[in-house]
Amino acid sequence: TVLSRPHTLLGGRRSAAGTLRTGLYACPRILARFDRAFKAAAGKRHIMKIGLLGASFSNNNLGVRALSWGLLRIISRAYPGANFVLFSQSLSEPSEITLPDATIPMEIYHYDSGYRFFSRANIYALYLCSLFYAFCRAKIFLRPGFLAAMKDCDMIFDITGGDSFSDIYGRKLFFASILPKLCAINLGCRLILPPQSYGPFSTADAKHIAKYVFSRVREGDIYSRDSNSVRYLHDSIVHDKPVKLCP
Repeated sequence: TVLSRPHTLLGGRRSAAGTLRTGLYACPRILARFDRAFKAAAGKRHIMKIGLLGASFSNNNLGVRALSWGLLRIISRAYPGANFVLFSQSLSEPSEITLPDATIPMEIYHYDSGYRFFSRANIYALYLCSLFYAFCRAKIFLRPGFLAAMKDCDMIFDITGGDSFSDIYGRKLFFASILPKLCAINLGCRLILPPQSYGPFSTADAKHIAKYVFSRVREGDIYSRDSNSVRYLHDSIVHDKPVKLCP
């Protein structure tokens, strides 16, 4: 063996593999350390990080709050132990959500849909940064905060307040709900649309943007809570993907 021939450690020609083998055999403690490290790495389980969009646990609309609580409870049961991130316009979201069977810590990132374009939390500025990232993949556009947290999510569930995926409430509210979706798409996130109502879209540009969003959602990730929305999407917006009815 190498250890019985110590002169081989002091000189002579050796291959790189022979040198590595010599060092490893001569250092059993290093081998044991590597073994422990490999076992520890193999034993680590990936912790799912799930983003929530269009949800609110502090909204004055109790229907939106109930919808958000129900969505969180379903997801937390499907992915036990997952970490949750809430992207919200509200500044009063709770940092913990108490469910009947668990208390869920919530990481919160705020954004605003006003016209202060130089604000770090402005959704229009965040959308532009996500667009630049989509083109050049430069991490400089993922400043710590909203976009970096969104990029880290394994999937993002966007409930859009239950009935706000439409332009009937005005263009400002439409873009306030659509731009976060476009940010997730630009960052390459998996966007899931839980059961909600869709449409109608009264303007051509709103319909065009909605078609783009649906085209980037994976097949099987679009759910509707009413048959009218399913019919509307199949007739006007989504022609090549199923829309699952889940009332």
